[in-house]
Amino acid sequence: MKGVPAFLGTQEAPVRDSWIVGFNGQGPSSGAADAAKRFLRGARELPSAFVCGNDENALHLIQVVERLGIRIPVDHPSFRIGEKAANILLDKIFH
Repeated sequence: MKGVPAFLGTQEAPVRDSWIVGFNGQGPSSGAADAAKRFLRGARELPSAFVCGNDENALHLIQVVERLGIRIPVDHPSFRIGEKAANILLDKIFH
């Protein structure tokens, strides 16, 4: 949880402390959905991206965001990602 803000800070993408939302563990009892609701309802300014610890929490976040009427633009260029992965693999094999 500390690594993401530290790395983003080195990339000129600082993370505001008020944007870091904690919850307990994983699963329905983690409180992730409630934490997302509190954060989004109280935010004066939304970040341009969210980082979630796992897919389940990301799904909860997406559901909360959609219920609040916030649009989530998602571009997932699967073909380009596969092409890049293959190029990296081939580079590693031959070099």
